[in-house]
Amino acid sequence: MRTRIWAGIGAVAVVSAVLLAIWAPSLAEVYGYADLGPVVNAGLPLAQLVALGAAAVAIGNLLLAAVLAPGDPRGSVSPAGYAALLAIRPAGALLALAGFTVAVLTASETVGVDPATYLTRPDLLVAGLAAVEPAAGWAILAAVAVLVATASRTVLSWRGSVGLLLVLLLGLTVAPMTSVGNAEEDHDWSGDAATLHSLAALLWLGSTIAVVLSASRGTATTTLLRRHRAIATGALLVVTGSAIVPALLALRFNQVLSTGYGLLVVASLIATALLVTAGVLMRRRTTRAAPLAMVELVLLGLAAAAGTAMSRLVPPADDGQDVSRLVYFLGYELPDHMTLADLVLRWRIDLIFAPLSLLAAATYVLAVARLRRQGRHWPWTRTAAWLAGCAAVLIATSSGIGTYATGVLSIHLLAHTLLAAVAPVCLVLGHALSLLREASPQLGVRVDALLDSTPARTARHPAIAWCLVAAALFGLYATGLFGAIVLEHWSHPAMDATTLATGLLLFWILLGHQPGNAGLPGLGRLAMAFAMMLLHAGFAIWLLSRSSPIAQGFYGALQLPFVPDLIADQRRGAVLYWLIGELAMVGAIAMLAHRWSRGSRLDGPSLLPANHEMTAT
Repeated sequence: MRTRIWAGIGAVAVVSAVLLAIWAPSLAEVYGYADLGPVVNAGLPLAQLVALGAAAVAIGNLLLAAVLAPGDPRGSVSPAGYAALLAIRPAGALLALAGFTVAVLTASETVGVDPATYLTRPDLLVAGLAAVEPAAGWAILAAVAVLVATASRTVLSWRGSVGLLLVLLLGLTVAPMTSVGNAEEDHDWSGDAATLHSLAALLWLGSTIAVVLSASRGTATTTLLRRHRAIATGALLVVTGSAIVPALLALRFNQVLSTGYGLLVVASLIATALLVTAGVLMRRRTTRAAPLAMVELVLLGLAAAAGTAMSRLVPPADDGQDVSRLVYFLGYELPDHMTLADLVLRWRIDLIFAPLSLLAAATYVLAVARLRRQGRHWPWTRTAAWLAGCAAVLIATSSGIGTYATGVLSIHLLAHTLLAAVAPVCLVLGHALSLLREASPQLGVRVDALLDSTPARTARHPAIAWCLVAAALFGLYATGLFGAIVLEHWSHPAMDATTLATGLLLFWILLGHQPGNAGLPGLGRLAMAFAMMLLHAGFAIWLLSRSSPIAQGFYGALQLPFVPDLIADQRRGAVLYWLIGELAMVGAIAMLAHRWSRGSRLDGPSLLPANHEMTAT
């Protein structure tokens, strides 16, 4: 069966590449260069489809080891997981080779340099990869594939397999996130949608491959099929939603059936409808799951081919379109004013963080409802805190604050503070880990095992956490890195994710309960809080004392009429950051003092395994 899967991937890749070489336009000519011939016109989609197939096989094997047939949470992988880890090396090697090929051919097509020249001139190749972001994204993916393939031979634990899966998924976000250029209107939405679509489709395809392989070996258990259905259902929702967004942005109604791009969109929607049908039948007919999984596999392969074909065509809505200055820099227009009403009412939904915050809120509420149906109590204050944290993330990324944050430094720093301090404090006080242990003990055991792993314990060491927050501040802004990447859309979700993650880590250390002698004592936590206050103050003072604006080239080029003085706006942002950040830290200190005065052990959401006794707040 494994041979048949590889043969199917190769057949889809070859047929698609030939058809695209015949009928699709040469993108080199679209960019104004000479046609580079079939080596690029056919080789690029061929390598891209092979890379996607290899990535799906690698993900499928990692899903088998980490999710579908996991082993001991604190021990080794299952026998099926061990066999899956052994199969990752060839898939990872092929992904690395195909990904590097895509990187080279993408640079060739974009710059107009023959691939043979790149292969004989490493200096030109490095310069080309650095200059063409999509090519750099594929090169990074190739490097990640080498890392995963190499490590898969030495990883034997369940926690290690989860780590490899997360690393591979992180690498797979780079290529789609860098694939959308600033010349496209709404490139922020297009980039987010492409990333979500790619990850969800690969997870679905990988899980289906794992089911097919397990069925061929007779090891497709009911639990494995149930978990696959959960992955497929979630992926279906993401794939469908993320496919609609680019179609609406790229097509007008009269172009749906009159253009090749529109017909490919229709074909993708038909394939999605058939996948929904197969999923429903699989849910009802568990004994027929293997044949239905094969149908899923074929349909997903055809959908991947259609998606690759769409990437080789110019969307009709972009043909001859003139892009304004703000659209080029931000992806969308801003009005010539910024009022309090604008910050409150001018929403632009973030396709990554808005769904995540809503999903987190809904999941939490459902878990609380599950406890109440069982006659168990959950404090309403914790629910309110969690929902407030989710709201803070939503407001920081999707409200008028998120809309203006990409173009106004002071609003960017305001959003940064909401994600770094306000949202983490509320989320930590929501005690989500304790709720998880109560509502789903088996899942809680596995989460506890991950949180007790060496990387997690190292990350939550106070000194390491302090350094991570310092790097997120001074390493980004004081080194000039912010000015170098602020133009690129991928930098904004990356900065938001880093800011939220470091904030959660910090306030877990300050407000989290670590039983026994594992955590900081009360005075140590207070000292940590004051150290963070000094760090925030130092960053704000550094901003206030600067005589030149951060990222002056970017913000100056925007020419926003309501930001006539970049230095004044920067200082306003520094004051907002300092004020809101210190208020959050004061709130954390007040919470610690309150617990201390009550004689508690400074408890909160536990970071350690559930077999440790936890004191209630």
